[in-house]
Amino acid sequence: MAGLEDVFGRNPHRPNHPDFWRMSEILLGNDGAMDEAPDEMKESIWRDRVASVVDVQSVTYMAVQRALKLSGVNSNPFRQDTPQEVARKAQGAALFIDAFVAGVMFAQRGNFIVLATGGSDEPYVQVVNDIEGARAVRDELLKDSGNERMIVSILKLDGKEGTT
Repeated sequence: MAGLEDVFGRNPHRPNHPDFWRMSEILLGNDGAMDEAPDEMKESIWRDRVASVVDVQSVTYMAVQRALKLSGVNSNPFRQDTPQEVARKAQGAALFIDAFVAGVMFAQRGNFIVLATGGSDEPYVQVVNDIEGARAVRDELLKDSGNERMIVSILKLDGKEGTT
């Protein structure tokens, strides 16, 4: 039976902890949605993703305040910045929002990974909240695939293998 390292490759510097795999799934999902979107849709997709976990205006305000604090501008936020300083503050604010959203999503995500291999060139990975949901995903994958070589595993995020 294929494990996560068999699918994603071995990397001695990459953690092999369930928390890492949950964070990876969240960030790859967030990045993928933005990377695949046409430019005119990116802001809307970003707002929807952020709004799904927190008030956009509140987290944006807080992110700007954190970026100002990081840059050492506490007393006069209206001073004239160079374009490089503005870009650095914007990057800091964007990083804060991205990390905040990923952290909330991490806390909301489930306790089981459904991993399917052999059905196509790409493995299928989904995090599910409970064992019943994981079994339902597994059964649906097997029913829809029609591929006798497909292997679907359910892995518990405590690092112990579940059912196949």
